[in-house]
Amino acid sequence: MGLSLVVARLMGPSTAVLDMVSSVLSIVSSLAVLVGLFTPASATILAATIAWFWFPVHAEVLRLGVPAALMTIAVAVAISLLGPGAFSIDARLFGPREIVISRGVRAPRT
Repeated sequence: MGLSLVVARLMGPSTAVLDMVSSVLSIVSSLAVLVGLFTPASATILAATIAWFWFPVHAEVLRLGVPAALMTIAVAVAISLLGPGAFSIDARLFGPREIVISRGVRAPRT
């Protein structure tokens, strides 16, 4: 019963507060992704915000509609999985990421 009330309230006509929260979260997480601050977390928040608030309610208002919302979600998920770049604030705070490729087991020479 609690979940249905939450969904009914989210989809109801009085979503001004949720729209404001959605826009603030989107702007803050977009700026954090732009400068590379806590990139995986902020990109995940951005993707979730777009998927939860923009897509079902406002996707038709966007210039390209649903494909633009889906593309933005896909880019945010990709950035959250790839992580920060070399010139991000995360790289300065936590150090650059280093990829180590092990040589593994060599085959015996015959």
